[in-house]
Amino acid sequence: MIAFALVSALTALPARAQNGNQEIPSAASVAASTVFNVASYGAVCDGSTDFTSQIQAAANAIPSAGGTLYFPKSSGVCVVSNSITIANPTTITADGPAATGIKLANAANHDVFSVTSSNVGFYNLTINANGSNQGSASYDGIKFATGLSNLVVQSCAIQNAAKDNIYMISDSHVLVAQNTLTGGGNDQFNYETTASVASTDIKVINNTVDSTALTTSFVGIYAVDAIGASSTVTDVTVSGNTIHFPLTAANETDGIVVNGNTNGSVSRIIIESNNIAATSGSGSTASNGIEVAKGVDDFTVSHNTVSLMFQGILVQNCNTAGCTDSGSVTGNTLIGSSGSQGGGIYLNDLAHTQRVSVTGNTIIGWHTALIINSANTTATGNAIALTSANNFGIQVAGVSNVDVAGNYLTGTGTGDGNWGMFTSGTTVSDVSFRQNQVANLNFGFVWSATTHTRVVAAGNSFGALSSPYTLGSALPAGVTVIDDSGALGAIASQAAVNLTAQTAAKASTLLYAVPANGQGHYKICFDAKVTTAATTSSTLGGANNFQLIYTDADDSVSVTTPAAPVFDSTSAALTGNTTQTQESGCLTVNAKASTNINYSFGYTSSGATAMAYALHARVAEFLP
Repeated sequence: MIAFALVSALTALPARAQNGNQEIPSAASVAASTVFNVASYGAVCDGSTDFTSQIQAAANAIPSAGGTLYFPKSSGVCVVSNSITIANPTTITADGPAATGIKLANAANHDVFSVTSSNVGFYNLTINANGSNQGSASYDGIKFATGLSNLVVQSCAIQNAAKDNIYMISDSHVLVAQNTLTGGGNDQFNYETTASVASTDIKVINNTVDSTALTTSFVGIYAVDAIGASSTVTDVTVSGNTIHFPLTAANETDGIVVNGNTNGSVSRIIIESNNIAATSGSGSTASNGIEVAKGVDDFTVSHNTVSLMFQGILVQNCNTAGCTDSGSVTGNTLIGSSGSQGGGIYLNDLAHTQRVSVTGNTIIGWHTALIINSANTTATGNAIALTSANNFGIQVAGVSNVDVAGNYLTGTGTGDGNWGMFTSGTTVSDVSFRQNQVANLNFGFVWSATTHTRVVAAGNSFGALSSPYTLGSALPAGVTVIDDSGALGAIASQAAVNLTAQTAAKASTLLYAVPANGQGHYKICFDAKVTTAATTSSTLGGANNFQLIYTDADDSVSVTTPAAPVFDSTSAALTGNTTQTQESGCLTVNAKASTNINYSFGYTSSGATAMAYALHARVAEFLP
């Protein structure tokens, strides 16, 4: 007959754990007759005696309907030399992590707990996997079998596994919360997938991950590692965790990783409000605060703080045809190590489609604050501070369909060698830099890509800079600059006329000198208005109206646009002869490099008082 021991400590056991719409059995909700106290089976833990068989006997006694495996407060840890197998729905609990622990014996070469049943929860327990004294790096603190559901690990201290402190594979409805995970030899939490299995609803929340020394590659929270072909994972949340560890130059060390399997089978991922920091050392070039890799759709990385890693946030390696990474990187604070480390945010899916927005982040002290090596990207409203010399703000590297708008970039001074925004790689196409604010740098823009196609800088403003552009007025072919403060380029402020009180026709007059690299289509707009009516009659624009005289880029022929084109006006013939008479319009010409675009304007008036008019014209747009 099985004896059950009830202790007063049961009144303090955790309430029923909630996991989405699922409930995980916990000790407080289990009837007294289903509590299995390990001490009642002879496991009076003293820190040295091996009580594996006694603890396993208590676990085996739990029926298929479920029960609680209870570890009372003891004088020492419970030593085990083999895995404790949990084969039925069970709540494993103690009075608190400081009250009771379970430790793997030296050279045991097993996982501490092996879970083969769904509906299992661990609470208030310390688990020491004693990894440094095992024969290989293959053993975990808690190992869950494949395809389970309704699993909780909460308020436990799990430490020193030879491999992973917590290991799961394609399990669903998972809650890992408020634990302290330290000293795992590989990953502190590791969630993998198996082939052709679908899983969902994984929450890793408010845990503390810490390690004082590393000798191998390390991931704090491996939220998804989709190694199983055709596996799917949806609805993963990693939130509110604190992850601190030293860096080592020889090993990749990552805070949080979500790794898809290149065909978009990992989706609806939230990584938010985590704090990730390197405590010492210098990491390898593969060390990242947060990494989203190989085809993760609909992800949100928001309001995290990452400090002193080699790279802050990396979205990368969508490396097969049809693979996409889509999501947003929003509101994060990324603090580098005085400009000596890599990228604050690095989007690196050059060969395949990526749809990512980077918005409202604060990026301080990285060698390059934002690297865009991925197509179909928007970067808006980010605040970037370069804190060391010879650093870079926003790099667009060999990609297309990128919009960089409304960002603020500042450096340490005009002679610091820092660049605000720059292009690189073989070809950059269909890229816009709009309404960015740049100050306290050497250069606002540097055009380093080999070929630019339809690249536009528009409405940007510059504070203290050595120069807005490294190339002066000789912008590379394919780059257009429009209305930039301090701009040196294709559309300059002098490409405009503003005439008032005119009482005669304007003969051919220079409007714009096309630069050597400025061949292409120019859109010129104008407006004209009668400001004083003639005594007898007048025609605004006369017989020929507004005309352009230019050299055509295709055949080098001097062209005058047709006389009397039809423009928007108050009178078809423009003979109203009142101060309400006006017209406006735009013409487009294909102008040859190193030639002039001139304008002319006609005039007809009769009577003692001559008609007076105002004329305004400017180059409004350039398309190379």
